[in-house]
Amino acid sequence: MMEDKFFTQSNCDRCNQELKERTMSWFNNETICMECSEKEKRIKEKLPNYGKDFEGCGYLPIIDIESIISKTYKG
Repeated sequence: MMEDKFFTQSNCDRCNQELKERTMSWFNNETICMECSEKEKRIKEKLPNYGKDFEGCGYLPIIDIESIISKTYKG
């Protein structure tokens, strides 16, 4: 039987900070801290339909792709 680590895990899967409070990621099965949860909330706010189509998609959607491209490919 596979043990659920949600309540026994001591660090956030995303930022590795100590978990004082925890929640599950909206996008994948990571156990995350409340700070990372707030970052996810800001991502969801920018997605169509408040990100409902992305629930459980398995990855963090990239919101501002143009900004990322311009920073990566400076000509």
